[in-house]
Amino acid sequence: MQKLMICGFGRAGKDSVADQISKRLGVKTQCSSSLAARHVIAPQINKLFDSAYLDRIAKVDGKWVHPDIIEKNLFETRHEGDGRKIWFDAICEYNSEDPTRLMKKLYDIADVYVGCRSLREFLAGQHECFQFSIWVDGSKRVAPEITTCEIKPENCDIIIDNNGTEFELTAKVDRLCDFLQSMKCEASCGP
Repeated sequence: MQKLMICGFGRAGKDSVADQISKRLGVKTQCSSSLAARHVIAPQINKLFDSAYLDRIAKVDGKWVHPDIIEKNLFETRHEGDGRKIWFDAICEYNSEDPTRLMKKLYDIADVYVGCRSLREFLAGQHECFQFSIWVDGSKRVAPEITTCEIKPENCDIIIDNNGTEFELTAKVDRLCDFLQSMKCEASCGP
């Protein structure tokens, strides 16, 4: 299976599209936020966040909780306050020397990367890591994230409109999967 990239603004439905692709094509998907929580955010937790936030997500009765719980809490609270910006900047810093550093970790364990936000990382990945990109458009339901998502619909190979019903989205993803399977056949079966 070729490697896929799924992009879009927060809450546009990227994970929903990824889950449907996974079920239909039998591929493994990975949300970049959960991987970043472990490899990027958690190791810098004291530097990135104030003590009140840390007390809420990382401590119980003043004692640090298990790292897995911290990662889960980081992931679940990433939309709060300026969390998106903190995460975006930390991931960009992590990838400063190699814009595909986190992406390569992700593609080592999955076929579908969900949630790239940096245009620099996306463009580098187009050449080194993934073969096809999908933009999930929920623009009639969610506001654009100007400061934390540099990738735009026109950067991706295809746009999936997710402004309708769940049934409509499923039908679109089914057609996309048919297309992806035909591309795989053309690449492996020849002319």
